[in-house]
Amino acid sequence: MDENMNTTGHNEQHWITRGFDDFSRGTLGNAGQNMYVSQAGVLQRIHLFDLNKDGYIDLFFCNAQEHLESPPAYVYHDVLGTPMRTELPAGGSSSGAVGDVNNDGYDDFLLPGEKSGNAGLYNAYLYYGSPEGLSERYHIQVPAHGGTSAAIGDFNGDGREDLAIITQGQLRIFYQQGIGFEPKVYVDLDIAADQLSAADLDGNGHADLYVFFKDKPPRIYWGGPDGINASRFTNIDVLGDLDQQMLQQDESTVSEEERVGAVSPVPKILEFNGTRHLFVPSAREALLVPMKSDRTFDTPIRFQCADIYSIAAGDINGDGQTDLVLAGRDRTSGQECSWIYWGSPNGFKPENRTAIACYRACDVAIGDLNGNGFADVVLCQTHNEQTNSIESLVYQGTEQGVNPNPLHLPTHGARRVFIARTCDQKDPQVIFVNQQGRNGTGDVDSYVYYGGPDGFSTDHMARLPGRGACAAVVCDVNDNSWPDVVLVNSAENAQHLDPGSFLYLGGPDGFAQKPDCIFPTRRGWCVAAADLDRNGYLDLIFSLYRDPTILIYRGTSNGFDLDNPQRLTVVEGPPDQINVRKVCLADFNNDGYLDLVVCTAGANRTVILWGGPDGFQEDRRQVLPTSKGAGDAMAWDLNGNGYPDLVVGGSKASLNEPHDSFLHIFWNGPEGFRQDRHTQLPTEAAIGKTIADFNNDGYPDLFCCSYKSVIDRDIDAYIYWGGPGGTYSAKNRTRLRTHSSAGCIAADFNEDGYIDLAIANHKTFGDHVGESFILWNGPDGFDERQPTRLPTSGPHSMLHVQPGNIMDSGSQEYYTSASYQLPTDACVKQITWEAELPPKTWVRAQLRFARSEAELEKAAWTGPTGDESWFEKEQEITLPDHPGPWVQYKLALGATNSGNTPRVTEVRVLYVY
Repeated sequence: MDENMNTTGHNEQHWITRGFDDFSRGTLGNAGQNMYVSQAGVLQRIHLFDLNKDGYIDLFFCNAQEHLESPPAYVYHDVLGTPMRTELPAGGSSSGAVGDVNNDGYDDFLLPGEKSGNAGLYNAYLYYGSPEGLSERYHIQVPAHGGTSAAIGDFNGDGREDLAIITQGQLRIFYQQGIGFEPKVYVDLDIAADQLSAADLDGNGHADLYVFFKDKPPRIYWGGPDGINASRFTNIDVLGDLDQQMLQQDESTVSEEERVGAVSPVPKILEFNGTRHLFVPSAREALLVPMKSDRTFDTPIRFQCADIYSIAAGDINGDGQTDLVLAGRDRTSGQECSWIYWGSPNGFKPENRTAIACYRACDVAIGDLNGNGFADVVLCQTHNEQTNSIESLVYQGTEQGVNPNPLHLPTHGARRVFIARTCDQKDPQVIFVNQQGRNGTGDVDSYVYYGGPDGFSTDHMARLPGRGACAAVVCDVNDNSWPDVVLVNSAENAQHLDPGSFLYLGGPDGFAQKPDCIFPTRRGWCVAAADLDRNGYLDLIFSLYRDPTILIYRGTSNGFDLDNPQRLTVVEGPPDQINVRKVCLADFNNDGYLDLVVCTAGANRTVILWGGPDGFQEDRRQVLPTSKGAGDAMAWDLNGNGYPDLVVGGSKASLNEPHDSFLHIFWNGPEGFRQDRHTQLPTEAAIGKTIADFNNDGYPDLFCCSYKSVIDRDIDAYIYWGGPGGTYSAKNRTRLRTHSSAGCIAADFNEDGYIDLAIANHKTFGDHVGESFILWNGPDGFDERQPTRLPTSGPHSMLHVQPGNIMDSGSQEYYTSASYQLPTDACVKQITWEAELPPKTWVRAQLRFARSEAELEKAAWTGPTGDESWFEKEQEITLPDHPGPWVQYKLALGATNSGNTPRVTEVRVLYVY
């Protein structure tokens, strides 16, 4: 308080609020969900959307992935001449088979279709050879969801080739009829195989299946007049102790969320010297087991090579002897390689072998690609540490052996290779089964598209490195007036490379390309920010993927305390039911403390941890039933009753069950949340959502992203239109075309009075590298014909919070001062403040008076012309006589589109008496 005398002889005094302690005596709107007082004494908003402080809201896309999940299969022609390539849709296949299915002299190509990147059930593809070669013109599809291996053979000896496919871990056989293959005519056998191949091993005119399993020795299922019978088999138990067990799948870089089959050894069947041989790999050596016509086995041929995944035979150097190529990742010699064992009249000797350089080879084919009499070697390579899109190798056979300088052919996570004759060309074709392309580690940048008077474009953007980024908040964590970015990394596709989560500090020159701070999270998934303990420093709450732990990193005078996070374990039901977990902060019971929503805390449950003076406690909570995999929550007062309601989205719907993907609205009020005060609206995995009045009718509307349905990813998102009292119905919704939409921001980007939508599309027609877009709103609604398209790379979200006050959807956040007693007969004449005001921000004030401090709570707020008006800075106050000596002020900290924040450091109320 300061005092002096004015020219009228009255005493003038100021009631001054300055510094952390003074401002802390007041009350933050919504319990500090979007406002705090820094230790330096700055009253400010928390969540920011204008990253460069130019007055225009910016768009942040948390890019997580750029891999291509379903690249085409490649058919290379004239490989050793002028290579040309045909591409065939492959459905994310990891295996395949080649054979003349229709006996027309051309090889046909079977692809089992494991994982296309879309939802739903998949078909296998059968491409027929023709004089022109393989193409979509001649192909059929048969139902075989999640196919991991395939083989072609005449299993029932009727002269027609049949199809065997491992689908969802079980064997399915399509027996060819006189009219061909009928999609609904197949036999399912209880054979939980991993990989398979086919040949007539006993020479009885019926093809047999040679099968690898994940958990038992190889096995032959014998064909017969009835085809394959699950009870007619012979085990091949030629491996000894544990050190010689079957070589297992390579799962070193397998993704958890978007899991694809790991590289498995291939059950090759070779024929040379008049005998069929079965390939049996172990971790330390590879074996070829000779077959006898009586279904018994001769002594195995052993090769002392480690980590061999496939084998092929052919005469590479033209000496009339069969040579063998063992493809794999043998590192025993110090450098990863595959091996050529040169044939001789004395068999295969370790001293007569040649190493051929390769990397993560998983299959091999041998054949004469140019008709020169020497067989060539094609090695299939899957990926390296950074990318799936690497080249496979062709080593040309010569009289001296192989040309040490291979030809390189582009492939994408190639898993199988075949040499086949699919057309009338003189030389055979090389076929690669590609499973996944491009960067497979999630090492992609997130994008900031800066807004401006001309909108958004690629010419005005920034990139922030991350790894599988899936959430972000923007707030000024170091209180220097510049927005900072907290980027949550999941490392979903390469968890062995998880770098933690990143803090990028903003400034006049933007953001550095290296994080300024790293939070030691593991599989981070979401983040929330607030000053939880009200010590003047922002705290961060991290949730983790498939982990019951919630981490709270406290802000301090020395930055965040990275060594001592608070850990909360929130589980409701079996721990293995915990899936995608996101968090949300709001004061749901209006007790002045923020509460924490955790979803999913169980398969069908969302948990609220009630806040209090002691923070959050695991046993102080409420459990709400939600649809499976509830993954995202928002707090918003949808019906204007002064209590934030809880809006929770769900995961994708279940297949072959009643629709179970919903948006849940739990209506709040003085009695709190109840299941029977609950609205469910059908959605398609609404993992992103926003709330705004899109049609300017005064009621908040709900926009729900659609991440995936049971059958597709390129699906419509929904706007549920709000009505009086918070009414929403599936009968009153609008569809907007999106592509696996995963995040959104609603704001009036062009400031024309209509709320626009920015939508993050996770993938477009199966490809993570695609476009997100802005739909511009107007008097006629959203214009889907002319969106602004922005390149993105598999974004899993935008910013975690939405613009607007969660209680009134407005652009202002509110602070209420402590109460103050004026001297007797004093009169307030002016309220003013000191504040830094970035572009398009403002501060306004209201006052209220009462006869006693207790009566202030019910007193009406007023501005210069009543309760709907506000005082501007230094505006003279001419109010009627005060109803009492007690006074409070309320500040509105406003920002267009919630872009930035005023920074208030002092408030002065002038009164005279």
